[in-house]
Amino acid sequence: MGESVKTVLQELAAEACRLEGAELWDLRLVGGRGRSTVRVTVDHPEGVTFEVLERVSRRLSRMLDERDPIAGSYMLECESPGLDRVLRNLDDCRRYLGSGVRLRLRPEVPGQRNFRGEIADVSHDAMLLRPSDAADVWIPWQDVLELRLDPKLN
Repeated sequence: MGESVKTVLQELAAEACRLEGAELWDLRLVGGRGRSTVRVTVDHPEGVTFEVLERVSRRLSRMLDERDPIAGSYMLECESPGLDRVLRNLDDCRRYLGSGVRLRLRPEVPGQRNFRGEIADVSHDAMLLRPSDAADVWIPWQDVLELRLDPKLN
């Protein structure tokens, strides 16, 4: 059985980023039936510039032309994760330990669902959030709906 389109796109985008000294932060394939958009989010150790995005886009475009993993036409978009980037997992939380974040919990979690504070610690399955106006709270990763850096707190 062949690889899924998303898997091939992930591999190609990660390789294109690596070859340009960047990191693949996220990849989304949206739309379908001949009207797909491949949205590639790129990070770079010295910051994401237009030139970095352009180099990754050109390289990835050539790789996609060679491999042709998408049926029909598509649009390729390369973007920066921005100052309010989404943290995708606990490894990202470790990377941004001490940073200010905005956190939204899943709807099924009882009690307060929105928090702002600093990532104070990270375990194997949870993060310790230090809100500016309340006591520290351990939040299981499985309860997190969305976690973003908060430039206003950094």
